[in-house]
Amino acid sequence: MIDDVNGLAKRRKVMIHQTRRKGQGRRGDALSLVLTNPVIEYLVHRHIRKTGKGRKEQILSYPAFLHILRERYGFFVDRAPPNMSVPSDVLQRNRRMLERRLRDLGLLTGVNDAERMKKIKGRYLAQQDATGRGDAA
Repeated sequence: MIDDVNGLAKRRKVMIHQTRRKGQGRRGDALSLVLTNPVIEYLVHRHIRKTGKGRKEQILSYPAFLHILRERYGFFVDRAPPNMSVPSDVLQRNRRMLERRLRDLGLLTGVNDAERMKKIKGRYLAQQDATGRGDAA
């Protein structure tokens, strides 16, 4: 699902080997991991869903969500992957950017800087919650 609206990667053209003349050389494709809005919404709703009938949604803090992304999916947003060196300013920018996108999508609440007070919440109700009944309407 590369370059797809709901995909996880985007293809871009890059210069692999450049000759002496500017603009000439071998070009190729590079893939970039991109968390699109539908992917972010899916990941959030996947981890705050109700675990059974009559149960409440899971409460998820922003740091806990980052931990889930790292441990379950291998998306290192705020920490460098093992055996890799990544500048801390790049990691902090990633963290702020994801936080901003979650806020823009209406998935993150919290007005102060306390990390544990930043809560991930769902935007959509399950059909059983919307109708007030447990069956599909």
